[in-house]
Amino acid sequence: MGMTTVEKIVSYKVGRRVEVGEAVWLEVDLVVARDFGGPNAVKTFEEAGAPMKHPERVAFTFDLEAPARSEAYAQNHKALRDFCKKHGVEKLLDVNRGVGQHALLESGLVAPGDVVLGTDSHMNLLGAVGALALGVGDTDVAAAWICGGSWIKVPPTAKLVLEGSLREGTTAKDLALTLLSKMGDDLMGMAVELHGTGAEGLSMSGRITLCSMATEMGSEIAFGPLDEGLSRFLEEMGLGGDATSKAAKLRPDPEAKYQLEETVRLEELCPMIAMPGSPRHAVPVEVVEGTPIDQVHIGSCTNGSFEDIRAAHQLLLRGGGRIKPGLRCIVTPATLGVALRMAESGITADLIRGGVVVTNPSCSLCTARHFGVLASGERCISTSNRNFDGKVGRGAEVFLASPLTAMASAITGEITDPRKFLRR
Repeated sequence: MGMTTVEKIVSYKVGRRVEVGEAVWLEVDLVVARDFGGPNAVKTFEEAGAPMKHPERVAFTFDLEAPARSEAYAQNHKALRDFCKKHGVEKLLDVNRGVGQHALLESGLVAPGDVVLGTDSHMNLLGAVGALALGVGDTDVAAAWICGGSWIKVPPTAKLVLEGSLREGTTAKDLALTLLSKMGDDLMGMAVELHGTGAEGLSMSGRITLCSMATEMGSEIAFGPLDEGLSRFLEEMGLGGDATSKAAKLRPDPEAKYQLEETVRLEELCPMIAMPGSPRHAVPVEVVEGTPIDQVHIGSCTNGSFEDIRAAHQLLLRGGGRIKPGLRCIVTPATLGVALRMAESGITADLIRGGVVVTNPSCSLCTARHFGVLASGERCISTSNRNFDGKVGRGAEVFLASPLTAMASAITGEITDPRKFLRR
């Protein structure tokens, strides 16, 4: 019987074939803590009084409140920097590097087949490059620092076949919101594999967007196609060679067994928007078009790539080059590399001239730990992955949408279908 991607990764690590539902001990290639959660992991580790087994496999990322805007986080950052010096941890991605997972990719620290644990519920977006990356608790991270590994239960796998191609104005974010609205808990506890011509046609940015919302779908992780598109991306990240070869070996077998199989025709999709309260409350944009908004946010681990921001920038230019007077629009690149490309290509200057606030790379408005917190009664469209009540301001309403829908709405001051600008 053939194996799925997650089964192959685990089997290669333990040196034998594994079965779905089996609990196995895995050596971990990278254990990551961030400025949120990291201090608790450090406290647990220090209380245990044990040595760190593999400091070369440990990384810290500062992305939630970066740079620190509170004394509490300034102390967190200092404590983590001191901890790295004390234990010889060299992989410290400080406040200028951006969203942790993206910064790890940009630094070439994650490759196909790697097992990664981290204190971030969206660590699993690294499945886009074929890594088995899981978000875990602070105690799990501290234990992995001591033991060098962790127990993992092999999940069942769902096969998601994407056929066709997305129409103009519709993006991978719209696909993710469509899946959230239609599949409910169907993918709960599973690994998801993306198959089909539609999946292969997605850019790496689009694949990362889709994989970054696996958590909201209830999945353990989602894996992008391990194809030529991934090989090119790995080469750009300074990997290639062995990493490309490893990715090819991790491709699922034709006879692999899946717990669920679903097919989605991409040309049938339209721009979507998640209503306040839950990413699963997604409807076509046209259903709520015309709803006034106060703020737009473009960024996060889901939609802070150069491709995402470039698409929003191009739509802004088509819409006259300026956002609606009185509306606030915040754009946050995911990484330092994205910020540099924006500056070098003139995008940053155009956005600023158009009334947009461009901030430094970080997690940005995924939480109220960043500039741009909302007042009670205000409405915001965000490209992040969650919009739970109170997440970026008590009493505020947050809609989730693609960068195209977000920028179209910034131009008009109300929820707007981006196809109105793209058809001009």
